[in-house]
Amino acid sequence: VLLIGSLFLKGDNAVFLYNTLTIVRIYLMGISFGIYGLSKRKPFIGVVLGSLIYSMNGYVFYHVLRHPQFALGAIWLPLMIACVDKILSTDGGKRQHILFPLIIALSLFSGYYYHYMNTAALLIYILIRIVASKRDIHPKRAVYIGTEYLIGCGIPAAAWLPSASL
Repeated sequence: VLLIGSLFLKGDNAVFLYNTLTIVRIYLMGISFGIYGLSKRKPFIGVVLGSLIYSMNGYVFYHVLRHPQFALGAIWLPLMIACVDKILSTDGGKRQHILFPLIIALSLFSGYYYHYMNTAALLIYILIRIVASKRDIHPKRAVYIGTEYLIGCGIPAAAWLPSASL
């Protein structure tokens, strides 16, 4: 999605845009982890340090700088987890219920492999969160999360239909 601007550039300008967007993706990794940390009401300095560690580690320097597509999974997962936390908590508002399918749709639109991996990590997180919760979480919330997830997967379905082998 971020590389659409390269359609209008030529030669060295497209290379410059590609390199700039690689750095932007690393920055977005830190911002998404920061959003997750702040949604958990953690101290600001801890969130900033966690975001720096999350976005400036060996994985990033080895894989993401070689192929920026690897950053997509790390960008979307903290946002998915933050939305699930808001839905599972009692103070989850309508805004998070709208954001969750949109984040799922953007994740799937960005790439199905990373979306698949994030889905597996999200399911593990939800199971651990339900089991480790000190209060009872109603099963309707899990069904609601599944419904919102399917709605989010349905949004970019039209973009994936041409590549589907029927």
